[in-house]
Amino acid sequence: MRDRLKGSAYRVLGPDAGLATVGNAVRYPDAMIVGGTIDGRARVASDVVVAFEVISPSSAQTDRIVKLREYFGVASIRAYVILEHEFIGLTVFERNESATAWQATALGAEDILRLPHPAVDIPITELYRDVSPDRPQLSGAPA
Repeated sequence: MRDRLKGSAYRVLGPDAGLATVGNAVRYPDAMIVGGTIDGRARVASDVVVAFEVISPSSAQTDRIVKLREYFGVASIRAYVILEHEFIGLTVFERNESATAWQATALGAEDILRLPHPAVDIPITELYRDVSPDRPQLSGAPA
């Protein structure tokens, strides 16, 4: 993912970067794509355009319900991508044209994740390249 964004105004941040959501909540997605400049000293990222979460049995309810609602409350987030842990598959939530709701799309191993913001296409198998059941982490995210 990082290689595909090279030379663009977007960067990939890993799970150590926070994302301020609703109220005083701060979440730590498995990966984020952020636009603009990045302050290396900041603990919370701004200009997040895509948030990625890897689902595990213990995080499923929070990732699928709570974070889905919280991330929608962050105006800069254009897409929220949930990756399955036990098989290759993801659910992509993108803001609809009027930005009033999420539109969901399910993708499998043979598909390509097409993100409009930033304009990048990522084969699903590429996202899962370095994922192991012991340590779920997105390919291209910092270790």
